[in-house]
Amino acid sequence: MANEVKLRLEIPAAFQQACEALHTDPQQALQILVNHLVFYAQLVSPGDDPESQAGILLREYLDTRGPMPAPNYKTRELNVKYTQEVLALLRADMNGHRRKKLYLRLVDQWHRELQDKKPLNK
Repeated sequence: MANEVKLRLEIPAAFQQACEALHTDPQQALQILVNHLVFYAQLVSPGDDPESQAGILLREYLDTRGPMPAPNYKTRELNVKYTQEVLALLRADMNGHRRKKLYLRLVDQWHRELQDKKPLNK
């Protein structure tokens, strides 16, 4: 099981409204953000950009996390599809700025499709 840390955060009203519009708990949304940063940190070499720096800060988490959660078979095919697309993007011959734009667009699309399937436990 992953380590659980309790934090006190001031969440802006706009973020709370966005979560409500997506029928997502703010804690789940923040967990998705943390997972996204961890995923990004695993796929790219560290750099000076904010995503890489955040990934470096989360490196300890990668080293200390517990067993992985049970797979969500409802979204398996979708996740395999987008993982393959991310890997293909990483192998593509293009400049870093273009790759980052395409990566962010791909992750946004992936997230939208996951939301359509509503895989998060409520």
